Amino acid sequence: MPNAKALTATNVLIAINVIVFLVEWLAPYRVYQAIDAQALTTYVVLTGNWHTLVTSMFMHSGLQHLLSNMIGLYWVGTLLEEVYGPVRMLVLYFVSGIAGGLAFVAINLLVGQPAACVGASGAIFGLFAAYALLLVCEHSRHRLLARPTTKQDVTAFLTVILLNVALGFAPGVAWQGHLGGMVAGLAVGAVLYAGAVRRVRAAHRG
Repeated sequence: MPNAKALTATNVLIAINVIVFLVEWLAPYRVYQAIDAQALTTYVVLTGNWHTLVTSMFMHSGLQHLLSNMIGLYWVGTLLEEVYGPVRMLVLYFVSGIAGGLAFVAINLLVGQPAACVGASGAIFGLFAAYALLLVCEHSRHRLLARPTTKQDVTAFLTVILLNVALGFAPGVAWQGHLGGMVAGLAVGAVLYAGAVRRVRAAHRG
């Protein structure tokens, strides 16, 4: 029997990303072309291929790109999944990723620049934003986390986010997707947090 601990939503997302990467880089050229066509570009979205907002989230431009995203996904995805559960974490992940893709397309259209991108960064930045909100809301309180978060907890994690935001403005990085993912992550994270607090209060009353 498989280890139930290993079958978390976060680990399933990581497995899909890794499998897609291996297929794209090891498969015959015809398969590579079919996968490559699922990348997000302003052109394919304008021609009605909206599904690429999702498929591009599971594609990566290289091994370093994949590893950095999967490390971030495992770290924060596992934490959020423990607090909100797998289904809500997946909703947060996909809404953030799609919002990041829409922001990437919209901003590049506004500046009149054709562009393409792949990667789970928008979704992961959404998870970062939602977890940062969770830490802030749990500061000096004890409602959802095992212990109240301290000022040091909040400061350390916000520093990590700011560093990643700064690195996101490097040439060739789709900062637009990061921005869109973070905004969506904050919005969805606020809804998830409020709902979780209500459930905890109802359980205590019951």
